[in-house]
Amino acid sequence: MAKNLFARYIWEVTTIYNARTITLRGINDKWADSYLFDGKEIPRKTFDNHRKEIETLFDININCNKSDNTYYIEDSDDFQNGKIRRWLLANFAVNNMLTEAKYLKDRILFEDIPSGHRFLVTVIQAMRENKRVKITHRTFYRDYDKTLTIIPLALKISHQRWYITTRLDDGQMRVYALDRISALEITDEKFEYPADFSAIATASSPERRKWMS
Repeated sequence: MAKNLFARYIWEVTTIYNARTITLRGINDKWADSYLFDGKEIPRKTFDNHRKEIETLFDININCNKSDNTYYIEDSDDFQNGKIRRWLLANFAVNNMLTEAKYLKDRILFEDIPSGHRFLVTVIQAMRENKRVKITHRTFYRDYDKTLTIIPLALKISHQRWYITTRLDDGQMRVYALDRISALEITDEKFEYPADFSAIATASSPERRKWMS
């Protein structure tokens, strides 16, 4: 369940957005047909916890109309604004289409995409709290794991892979592919977000490829 939590948040947001308004019963009916379904309905308490996490992670508010107990996305007309929201919608659209068209599985061919999704929620939480993360990582150039503690400055998806950007204590930049990380956990060690750091400038830097691991 933990590794699918990020995908489940996406599913819940897009399901409510597509329905405009929907009850928890309606959500569970659709959940039973979802590719993520784990055989259990979504309890109200669990769903309320997910709503809080979705608001924290994505700044998307799922409100409840108390008069008829229906859920809706606040400011839905502006929902598609912003790169994260557009990515959520696009990601879900593809997954949902493939799920509903299982009979075409032998006619829709995809490149094998390395997975780093299982660490996304943890990394975003660490970024929100400005806490260092401990990772176990293996590059393409060595056949052994290395454990180190890094500061999570930014996340980026590039060429269908997720990367985390960090700055080392000596000032050097590093970019680690999430699918090359076998373990990741948040530490109690806080860090101060550097005022001179720009995720956009860093992502477009011509030196970026030299930092990638």
